[in-house]
Amino acid sequence: MLHRMWIHRTLPRCNTLRCVTDSRKQSTSPKSVASTNHAQIFRQQDISMKGRSLLSLADYTREDLLHLLSSAADLKLRMKQLNERFRKLEGKSLGMIFKKTSTRTKLSTEIGMNLLGGHSCVIPYEDVQGNANGGVYSKLFDCILARITCDAELQQLHKCIDVPVINGSSEMSHPLQILADFLTLIEYFGNIKRKSIGWVGDGNNIIHTLMISAPKLGMNLQICTPKMYRISSKIASHAAELAKYYGTRIDYYDDPSDAVGGTNAIVTDLWNNLPVYPLTKKMCDTAADDWCFLHCLPWKPKDERDEWFYSDKCLIYKEIENRKWTIMSVLMNLMEGYNVRNDTARLDL
Repeated sequence: MLHRMWIHRTLPRCNTLRCVTDSRKQSTSPKSVASTNHAQIFRQQDISMKGRSLLSLADYTREDLLHLLSSAADLKLRMKQLNERFRKLEGKSLGMIFKKTSTRTKLSTEIGMNLLGGHSCVIPYEDVQGNANGGVYSKLFDCILARITCDAELQQLHKCIDVPVINGSSEMSHPLQILADFLTLIEYFGNIKRKSIGWVGDGNNIIHTLMISAPKLGMNLQICTPKMYRISSKIASHAAELAKYYGTRIDYYDDPSDAVGGTNAIVTDLWNNLPVYPLTKKMCDTAADDWCFLHCLPWKPKDERDEWFYSDKCLIYKEIENRKWTIMSVLMNLMEGYNVRNDTARLDL
């Protein structure tokens, strides 16, 4: 059953989501330039992000997202394919706070910071002490990554620290995961504009982040969530305005088969509720011919989705590698600034 759909109109100023990025750290985004190479669908100009924080992709414009993704693609080309030594963060230090366990975020950040020449260390959450150590962190570190469940606590930490703060995952937002997802989809499809994502899962931080960013990149969303785990009404309201402005669709369904039908990327996560909606072969056969499967991990072996984890439709391990390149892009841009060197890595819509 289809609940509602939004089509292109104009975008009024949205106050439904609190934007917590310090206004002093905002940059003016130049207009993107047209692509001159059809093989590379995306292309845009460099943007200065030095000094900004990344708490939510709601704070980032389409041009900002494209620059972060272009930077990630450029770093991957330079350092992986061309074997270039690039250590522009030498002498820089990153403090990492983990209130909840982390595998992919912690490993990708530590490895990425090291590859860029910088140093990272973990700050025990017990030592954070509210605002008391904000001045200490500001003097000792050039950037802070915080994986804190409560968004209000993350915002409070951001207010008392004078260096960029990166959200390593919170209850409502997971920007680092979604940036990696976008880079993976761009590599897979080439052009993601007008592609559709089908979400079958709880109304959690993954789908919330997709909702406030995918429309900016021209992507449609088809969402099915259990009744007890619906989407945040504030997120839905903001996402609706974005969809209107960018001419994309956000459709809600009760039946997971309807949500998957015709989509190009099927995305899901662990489940809080039972029984789960199994991603059966019959259900996925209704997706587009070029469909792929994404999952932020962790996952529980021997569930109904196992067959997709081991199929050629699965992009999970490409997604994991891209966690490294996208966090490296974020670290470079927020701490030092980054100019994309290779035109083939520049992205635009």
